[in-house]
Amino acid sequence: MSRSLSAVLIAICGMFLLFSGASQAQISSTASGMSATDTTFTYVGLSILPATIQMLPEDSTSLSIRLEDAMDVGAFQIGLVFAPDILAIEDVILTEFLGSSGRTAGGPFTHYETGYVTFAALTLGSHPGVSGNGDLAIVTVRAKAVGETSISFQQSRIFDTESRRLLPGKLTPSHVKVDDYLYHYLPMLTR
Repeated sequence: MSRSLSAVLIAICGMFLLFSGASQAQISSTASGMSATDTTFTYVGLSILPATIQMLPEDSTSLSIRLEDAMDVGAFQIGLVFAPDILAIEDVILTEFLGSSGRTAGGPFTHYETGYVTFAALTLGSHPGVSGNGDLAIVTVRAKAVGETSISFQQSRIFDTESRRLLPGKLTPSHVKVDDYLYHYLPMLTR
């Protein structure tokens, strides 16, 4: 993702904080944390589920963006890449998982490009962030044409409630096969 897009996401997160009544110190802390290179050695996993999908052209389906082995997560930015001639991302919806610890969640802040989508969300509050395993977002994809593609993570970041970056230890993509089943499953007639 370009630096300008990162700056836009940081600005949007800052505006959310401002309009939600956060103090200037909270806004500065979160904005600087979203662009910081400070990393901890806490590893989390990210998966796209289901891992394999078969679709017909023009069909739509939902995928889960799953966070695994999380500790005190307060924000995320996810980037997904895919073959734009085969798939289109139609929608991204934030699940309740990010705010399930009692923090107020905002987002997703979504940006679409050809073959790439990025979305981010953050939380505010005094409670600890979420821990464990859960779905961060539901992504709706539409099959455009026959073919195969993977949906993979690119430039994805997870942050704890102190704006420290958590390292993705395992990134599991999804494989999508779009096929016209009519030609493959016709019965063979013999005499």
